[in-house]
Amino acid sequence: MNNKTENQENQEKKQKQDRIILEELQHSNTNSDPNSPLHTLDTLSKTMNALKNKGYTTNFNLKKDCLVCEREGKEIYIYPNEFEIEDTFRFEGETNPADASILYAIKSDKYSLKGVLVNAYGVYADDMAGEMAKKFK
Repeated sequence: MNNKTENQENQEKKQKQDRIILEELQHSNTNSDPNSPLHTLDTLSKTMNALKNKGYTTNFNLKKDCLVCEREGKEIYIYPNEFEIEDTFRFEGETNPADASILYAIKSDKYSLKGVLVNAYGVYADDMAGEMAKKFK
């Protein structure tokens, strides 16, 4: 006798859909299409995990005029002309839409790096100077 609640069935259905999306992502070449499976993931953590599986393994930090990451124990400073933003994903807070964040999928050919940057969205976003501000518009 199976007494699953409707909520449990919905959760299982959503988990199955997420697994299918993640499998499709393994074979997908592009992230920039807003209709791609990656854009259907509904949480920041799921999207970060999916990007990690696609090779975006570096965690970038934002400075006023560059990105910073660590490789082999050394800090690398990556300036606006040394990276490309391949995709962006916006997420609103579950309880407060003002708690919004944005996830960037970033690639630097110069340093052979692919990774992610998470920042607040809107008035809480980190301050950036000149070329960095243009890059992230």
